[in-house]
Amino acid sequence: MVSLRHVLGAAAIAALAISGLPQGGPAPLQAATEPLYAWVQMVPPGIGQARALVPAGTACPDLIADGRAVPMRVRAPADRANGFAVTSCQADLPAGASALRVGSLELPTSKAAPQRIAVIGDTGCRIKGGRAQACDDPAAWPFPAMAAAVAAARPDLIVHVGDYLYRESPCPEGDRGCAGSEWGYNWGTWQADYFAPAGPMLATAPLLLLRGNHETCGRAWRGWYRFLAERDWTPECRDYEAPYAIDIGTRRLVVLDSTHADDREAKPHQVTHYQALLHAVNGLATADADAAEGRPTWLLSHKPFWSIGRIKGAKGPHPHADGYNAVLQAAEAAVPLAPEVTGILSGHFHLFQALSFETRKADAAAGAATIARRPNQLILGNGGTMLARGAAASLPADFDAWGMAARNFITMDRFGFGLLEPVGADWQLTLSGSDGTAFARCAVVPFDARCAPLQ
Repeated sequence: MVSLRHVLGAAAIAALAISGLPQGGPAPLQAATEPLYAWVQMVPPGIGQARALVPAGTACPDLIADGRAVPMRVRAPADRANGFAVTSCQADLPAGASALRVGSLELPTSKAAPQRIAVIGDTGCRIKGGRAQACDDPAAWPFPAMAAAVAAARPDLIVHVGDYLYRESPCPEGDRGCAGSEWGYNWGTWQADYFAPAGPMLATAPLLLLRGNHETCGRAWRGWYRFLAERDWTPECRDYEAPYAIDIGTRRLVVLDSTHADDREAKPHQVTHYQALLHAVNGLATADADAAEGRPTWLLSHKPFWSIGRIKGAKGPHPHADGYNAVLQAAEAAVPLAPEVTGILSGHFHLFQALSFETRKADAAAGAATIARRPNQLILGNGGTMLARGAAASLPADFDAWGMAARNFITMDRFGFGLLEPVGADWQLTLSGSDGTAFARCAVVPFDARCAPLQ
């Protein structure tokens, strides 16, 4: 079974408070019925968890594991006042279970060493202000087809790097592409933007889910915490959550909640907070390192530490980038990531991008050059929402990548998802579109990712 660890302690479990009930007490629940949706999610403290959503007023169903009924408990009660007429249910998976079902919905089982890991992010249909996608047009918003393509790839684990809900405003008047769409931070929008289109993925593999900046305390946090957060639900929002780790065979994934890291300004209070979180990340990355013989680790962070948008003129000796993320860069400069962290997997920037770093410095004492490196940065924020256009396609020879040389840089502003597969001690990443056709492939080795288009 996949192993997970918290670093800053177990999440607090608070009593579930239901407000506004009649004086005579809550109305009796109806018998459990077919769940609206059900899935398996990888969460602390070390096992997979079955989750299900049922209509308000309905009892949680049983999880059927190898023919045995396991009661599901209420994760989050319905909250009609805030637009959530559904109850969220959960149950820890029994160890070694080989067949799982909730109602008629068969659920995937978890593997201790996933060999095929799908990665997707930033999937919702954007409707905000005057910017709107045509949510019913598969070419304009391909996430429903993308989810089916992910399922067809038969992954052992699916990583969503965050940002699920994008329908934040009413469809602009006269816009036929999104006319009649759900919008707002409520159940109807969560269903339209994520659960309904994600159905094929939910049935295929366990999910490892990251919080995105669309799920922050001023935005869609209620749905995130009710349905998808790794910790047990409490009716409160937190700006920062503790990092945690998940082991996949001989490799380790460490999840960082980077949702509140400001992209443009290195705000001192945020930098201080993320320095503490990076110390925690390093603790997870190096835990049991001797026993694991230097277990290679990937950091999962919705917001990338480094990304390259447009190239700007030099204020100093070199051209530089308009890119993300000022807070994370400042925090990492003060608290460098442990050498076990060889790569960072992110979303947030709505395209695919791969970036590696290396600087050679003369070392007079050693009589040779020393090599300074950062973890390679992979960005897969192209899962369905409106793409970012105009990012640099190549870099000047004297480009300054935050004090290092950039290597093997590639940007592709097209919709897609990634499939990571082990090749010896390394990885191969294949990028595919909503029809399942591969359009790029990367050889991903420690501190480097060499990518090339296939078409």
